[in-house]
Amino acid sequence: MNDTQQHDEDDVTDEISSPYLKGVDLPNTPTRATIKVVTLESFPNSPDDPPKRVVAFYELKKRLICNKTQLRSLAEAFGPSTAGWRSKEVLLERMMVTYAGKPVVSIHISPASAKTQAAADDSNGDVVFGGAR
Repeated sequence: MNDTQQHDEDDVTDEISSPYLKGVDLPNTPTRATIKVVTLESFPNSPDDPPKRVVAFYELKKRLICNKTQLRSLAEAFGPSTAGWRSKEVLLERMMVTYAGKPVVSIHISPASAKTQAAADDSNGDVVFGGAR
């Protein structure tokens, strides 16, 4: 076994990191991803909370636990049935929001339309929303 293999076996990063996507996991530029599946999941740490929709993407290891704003955005773009969301392309973007009175990095999700594709092509991969970055 070489040093690289030993290092990979010793690395616990995947074991201790969350399987769920957070805003800080995304780069500073929008990330294009394709919806693989949407599930309805309950969380043991929040047994009194209703189950939440969780989106898995082909290109990402981590899955997105959707809040109501993210669900509304997806439903407006692709319809209310999550079965119709499969294989749809979206853009995931870091966004600052206020939660419990403190600024936190959240995730904005939107459809990856032809217009945003053209913008991405024109700017060498940096999609600009609402003005210059």
